[in-house]
Amino acid sequence: MFLHPRVGPHESQFDLRTLGKHPELLSQVLRRIPPTLHLGEIKSRYSGTLREAYMSNGCYRCDALVGAHFEHDVWYSENQILARFPITISCVWQEAIGAENGSFGWGIH
Repeated sequence: MFLHPRVGPHESQFDLRTLGKHPELLSQVLRRIPPTLHLGEIKSRYSGTLREAYMSNGCYRCDALVGAHFEHDVWYSENQILARFPITISCVWQEAIGAENGSFGWGIH
């Protein structure tokens, strides 16, 4: 699962591992995902490959880690939208977008 915020012509992307670094934003996103979807619990899990714990999606049947490697593949192959919702570009969102995607100018478009 990943997040793809758009503001005018500007786009940004966050995977769960990255979004986990911003708990307030992660909480906003998780509240908007329909509960009827077959998604595993989104929580911090330990990856033996990366030797660290990070926010991840798990298998909805067995709760096994769906690792960042597999999320990366989904990023480029799946186009299923789980939820679409408006957000207010608060200071927290601006900081997260800037930290993960570099600084870009904001404008009215």
